[in-house]
Amino acid sequence: MTVTLVQPRHIYAPESDEFGHVYMPTSLLSVAARFVKSGLEVQLVDENVTKSEITGSVVGINVIGAPYINSAITILKRYQSLISNGVALVGGQGVRGLSTREFSSLFGINTIRGDDPTALATALARNISSKETTSLIPAYQLLPDTVLRGYLSGEFCFYLSQGCKFSCTFCAGERSQTNRAIAYGLISESYRQMDVTSEDLLFLAQKAKFFGLGELNIYLSNLDLFQTPELLYEFSRIAHHIRRKVPEVSIRMRGLSTVKSFLSCHKKNKRVVVSMVDAGLERVGFGIDGATPHVWKETKKPQQASQCIEAIMVSNKEYGLIPESLMVFGHNGADDENSLDASVRFVNETRTMYQSVPRPHVAKDIIPGNDGWKSAVFRPRIDYLLRTPSAFQLLDFTTLPSWLTHPDPHFRRRVSSAFLAICDFEDCLTKYTLPEDPEAVPSELEFAKSFNSGRYDI
Repeated sequence: MTVTLVQPRHIYAPESDEFGHVYMPTSLLSVAARFVKSGLEVQLVDENVTKSEITGSVVGINVIGAPYINSAITILKRYQSLISNGVALVGGQGVRGLSTREFSSLFGINTIRGDDPTALATALARNISSKETTSLIPAYQLLPDTVLRGYLSGEFCFYLSQGCKFSCTFCAGERSQTNRAIAYGLISESYRQMDVTSEDLLFLAQKAKFFGLGELNIYLSNLDLFQTPELLYEFSRIAHHIRRKVPEVSIRMRGLSTVKSFLSCHKKNKRVVVSMVDAGLERVGFGIDGATPHVWKETKKPQQASQCIEAIMVSNKEYGLIPESLMVFGHNGADDENSLDASVRFVNETRTMYQSVPRPHVAKDIIPGNDGWKSAVFRPRIDYLLRTPSAFQLLDFTTLPSWLTHPDPHFRRRVSSAFLAICDFEDCLTKYTLPEDPEAVPSELEFAKSFNSGRYDI
């Protein structure tokens, strides 16, 4: 049985260019490695680096975020005749939060959910090994050297852990859930086996040396880097060991962190932060996501303004890290003009005082897997998305507010203004995009697509 696993082309990649956004599809490689370990023959297709040619009897498509749902549907239609006689799989972060009915509505009743172990085992007639215990080396070895070198020449995501114990309402990641004051569906951060992690990082360092690359630029997969200090410390020792073993290749890392976890680690496990910095950690993106107690309370962010400033200040002044202010803001029903202005001021003041790099994003109430997606209040808008899959682009966090995400015109304009104000800071990393609104007149839709072309977020 041959399985073809497909990474859709970046939604903003120009069709005229040979290459799209060349970025290692780590989540797809994890699936590939697990399939190989289970005895399947695997073909990998990244449409950012090669044309999609599907020859296997099983096709799997990776949806890295909600805006890629329409891409997956397009690929399924492109190979409908082949898939009708085989097996179609769709998985990835972008579809994890869909109900069974919603998934079937979008991809067809015969399409298998890639995140359903039972359905997957039945469709492939074998059990699939767990992601935490499986090395990605068999998947790396499926890649031609030219492709792997391309991935390692820029930043790439290294799979270290998944899961977050916090329950921020707007997050669609693998996190805990709460209802009023009651916690349920609690999630703990889950690390990969450390021996497997060590094997993978060593393999990549040796490959970089072979390719003549002097460094690995790593984005760690953790949703909250300092949440489990003892395991992070163990990983830091692995990174130290590999730097000594392959001294020709330096390791440079960045990651995301909640303010709460970083400050707790700083105060109780300072050696972990020091060890990570010595191992190559250079940047930390802090989830600020607002600037007032009301917004943080409404979105279940476990922090205060003083803690946000302290985390940025300490990371920069005490550890020499480059902090990033991740500002997901513009929450309907939580933000107002005062809080939007406060968010802009917070970003501006921390960038000038502590070199914190601006990373603004527009909050979206309805992302598959977040709290809004499960709310009956938003059902009409969700049903529209299910009927009009191209509209999922409007849920991109780099995309300006639209009628779908911010129905009130006045608030929509204020959110746009605040977002663009931060994007205009010279050191801002976010490349904002325009809504590719299916309801817009053709000329406006084409202008938006042209404007968005090549604007890849980091």
